[in-house]
Amino acid sequence: MVDTIYQADGITFEEINEKWLRNSMSEGLDLPLKTFHNHRKAIENTFDINILCDKRGGYKYYIENVDDIEKRRYQVMVAQYICSEQFNK
Repeated sequence: MVDTIYQADGITFEEINEKWLRNSMSEGLDLPLKTFHNHRKAIENTFDINILCDKRGGYKYYIENVDDIEKRRYQVMVAQYICSEQFNK
């Protein structure tokens, strides 16, 4: 999720869900909005990566502290792994 938002430089939840649906882990099921927010909050609490929503710009999610991510690329990879493991449960 972090990498998807990071690469997009602003992405709507609908676009995130479309990307999720193309992933085999989705099993063809939509990503519930509540699950998205649970993962977003967990990423913030665990890795101090802030995923925010720009309500003025079409409700696009973006990463507030991009410079920190570039400095901590390894932690981002771990966050992605943890999130993917949660989806497999």
